[in-house]
Amino acid sequence: MIAVLLGLLVLALASLPAAALDCSHASGSERRICQSAMLRGLDTRQAEVLSRLRVRATPVENERLTAEQRGFLKRRNDCMAAESPDDCLRRAYEDRTLVLQRRLASVTAVETPLERCGKVAGTRLEVGACLERLATIVERDLAAAGRKAAAAAAELEKVTGRPGPVAALEASGRAFDAYRDAECGRLRAMMDAGTGAGDVERSCRILLAEQRALELATR
Repeated sequence: MIAVLLGLLVLALASLPAAALDCSHASGSERRICQSAMLRGLDTRQAEVLSRLRVRATPVENERLTAEQRGFLKRRNDCMAAESPDDCLRRAYEDRTLVLQRRLASVTAVETPLERCGKVAGTRLEVGACLERLATIVERDLAAAGRKAAAAAAELEKVTGRPGPVAALEASGRAFDAYRDAECGRLRAMMDAGTGAGDVERSCRILLAEQRALELATR
């Protein structure tokens, strides 16, 4: 039971917003980041992806992530000597976050949310609570990725004077919603009553939302 509670606590912590830099005591590269809304956004996004990855990682993998982050922080600090520190910091964040996002995608591709929850929950009730927590996290991520993609589409139309990207994104969103409803409903219909059909459907919805959020955030 203790292991189950600890596992659920990890998932609960992962749902919290990423901690912002303490700008009141920032120095060096952190001070530079605090002075830029763009860089603060990149820092927050990386922290969110890293948090989601750590929840799924083994202790050994988490040690590797910690070592890699030390390397990233060194690269980040070295940017202060660059000709354009802001550009250097932006590239450093984008490169590292892309690596983390790809790794997260590879993990979620081989392990369903239901399987993840099964590792930390001992009863059907606990599995349901775990899936509810994951659903809250991924729907928040999907909404944020959608807003980012919408802003990028609107900016593209503004710059090029060519209509189309916003409407295409909206059509894509409707198609995704329809596909997710149909596919996850199909999986539920394939199962007998009382066999966890609801959990399977919810797991499917979470997994597809994770994949959609990643696509919107990286393309």
